[in-house]
Amino acid sequence: MARCDEIARVYETVEHWLAADNLGTFGHMVLRAEQVLRTNPALLAEQQRNARFLLIDEFQDANFAQIELVQLLAGPAANIFAVGDPDQAIYRFRGASNAAFEEFSRRFPQARGVVLEDNQRSRSPILKCAFALIQNNPPAQCRVETEEFLRTPLQSAREQRGLTLVAEPVEMAVCEGTHAEADAGEAAFIAEAIQTLRRRHPVPPARKPRFGVLYRAHWHRDLLLQELAKLDIPFSVIGVDVMQTGPVRDLLACLRAMANPADVEAIFRVAALPRFSLDGESVREALQARTSSMETILQRILGGEVVLSTVRQARAAAAGVSMNAIPALDIALAQFGFDRQLPVLAALRKFVGEEWSKRPAAIVGDASLASLLDYLDWYAEAGGCIALPDAAEEDDLERVRLMTVHAAKGLEF
Repeated sequence: MARCDEIARVYETVEHWLAADNLGTFGHMVLRAEQVLRTNPALLAEQQRNARFLLIDEFQDANFAQIELVQLLAGPAANIFAVGDPDQAIYRFRGASNAAFEEFSRRFPQARGVVLEDNQRSRSPILKCAFALIQNNPPAQCRVETEEFLRTPLQSAREQRGLTLVAEPVEMAVCEGTHAEADAGEAAFIAEAIQTLRRRHPVPPARKPRFGVLYRAHWHRDLLLQELAKLDIPFSVIGVDVMQTGPVRDLLACLRAMANPADVEAIFRVAALPRFSLDGESVREALQARTSSMETILQRILGGEVVLSTVRQARAAAAGVSMNAIPALDIALAQFGFDRQLPVLAALRKFVGEEWSKRPAAIVGDASLASLLDYLDWYAEAGGCIALPDAAEEDDLERVRLMTVHAAKGLEF
């Protein structure tokens, strides 16, 4: 109860802050739209005329407030077409659930239910495998009119149309051993399987298979990249957030050290750059016995003074351009010896020069280096991504595409 009381007080305080500046969150947008339409009959009638037909996708993600908004907009005509899948109702933590379908049926009793049983992309082995897995979940509850829809295996529309496609079985590999051994075995298995298939289909190029490797998160790919490189298999990583890569983190540490001499974490990462060749063991021992500032510690370590002088020179050069973010970024790239042609660094430089610099001052602040660093911190925390462009051409069948399952949604190989 004490925790609930604390959360309630925080919520109330934030609501007052937002109201004072006439601001709102995404949730407020839905709630206030519903409130305005409910209290303004003329506006409601106008919006109903503008939205005579409503199409709602991913209906399983709809929460109570959104359904209220839909009913207001639909009005007496209720021309609504809603599409959803109870097995994809994964947003219960923000108010969505399978109950959305029952609520829809209650509010729109004349609605007719249609089951989409044909899958347009996959063939039977994949569909059967997927069904065998999803059947381990609790039954999907979805009722429209008087009919309750039960989970049933999907049918391959391609096979029903008589397309001559080889429906090869799904293959599962079990990699045993410790976590590290299993991960290494998995990466080697995937790379070797791709190599085998490439050799099996060498010509003609137009009939070569295309390969995609999907994973939960980008850090899962690291061992696989090593294995693909060993076999000289070209690849392209799609959807990488450059802010999560080592070179960009190194560059941002240099910028933070330039902006704030007291940023110990930034100075530490700068000192670890390979170009300074500091002895790692000496640094660790000095830090364990730390009795003074980071600057004093580096002064006592062989090569440490070079780190400090490089940071001072970069900071002085940035001060010469009034700590303006874009020239300061270029100074850091040059002063700390970064390769400007590295794709991830080029993507960050392009983002700063073409996107961040053109956004309203109310969002990004001024053009200073400090404002840029603050913005990038908040941008990452809010889920922003500076994506690495895909260098592979669409018709480059040799290149293996690697991406997260999320990024693969809607794509085909």
